[in-house]
Amino acid sequence: MKYLDSKESGIWKLRTKVYNVKFDKNCFLIKRRGGNANGPIYPLVKGEIIQNEFIQVNLDIKPAYYLIIGAVLCSLALLYPILTDEKMTVNGVYRSVGLLERMGWAAFVLAVPGFICYFKTIKPVRDAENWLIEKLKLEPISS
Repeated sequence: MKYLDSKESGIWKLRTKVYNVKFDKNCFLIKRRGGNANGPIYPLVKGEIIQNEFIQVNLDIKPAYYLIIGAVLCSLALLYPILTDEKMTVNGVYRSVGLLERMGWAAFVLAVPGFICYFKTIKPVRDAENWLIEKLKLEPISS
């Protein structure tokens, strides 16, 4: 934990910490700072250390829910006029839109926010989980 807390990035006087780490006797929080606007949004990792016969770590990894909610709301707002308008301007012609065109636009409106949501929030959660398992040498508990 101390290694993560001391890790810095940047140049010369513009150095900043890579991780925000808070820990006390049995709990820890790790949040990696984001790199740039196009990079992933890293999840918040909460952990609790329980000592029984062996050391047990309960992990809670939370993605950025605000981006997921924003993607869903954006998709719904763009999907509504595609499904409800009877006529649209397509290639400069005001006409009735066919079912195939509506399905194509609906798939596009759902796919773009879905891909953004996956690569910016869901994939970093999976990567963080794999990173923690590897670095802490964790093994799942069989029930």
